[in-house]
Amino acid sequence: MSLFDTNLLTLARQLVPVELQTPVLAAWITAIGDELEALRAAFLQRRAADEVELQMTGQVCKLKALLNDTFDPIQRRIYIEDDNPAEPLWIRRRAEAQPVFIYTRAEAGRRQNMGRCSPSLCPPL
Repeated sequence: MSLFDTNLLTLARQLVPVELQTPVLAAWITAIGDELEALRAAFLQRRAADEVELQMTGQVCKLKALLNDTFDPIQRRIYIEDDNPAEPLWIRRRAEAQPVFIYTRAEAGRRQNMGRCSPSLCPPL
């Protein structure tokens, strides 16, 4: 549940004291509540767009602009997404049904130091 997941119309009706609740006031609150809901929807749309924009660094923005200027200057459809670096790359040997993990240089150094990685599978440092 987010801070912005509130029903403003229901909240406004509940905040009116019982003595002041009349049909005219309820209609007035509904009219104002509809406008507030429209503003809230526009705010949430803008907030989602801003969150995406804040995740980009200056390097990503410049690279995206450079690629769009070079390869798609009119429609500017090139965008950059983050890859999921947590997923390892697995390959399988044909002779064996067991997977072989491809290590990065940093991981290979740690594996060789721990004695768990054979030199044939780990790249040289």
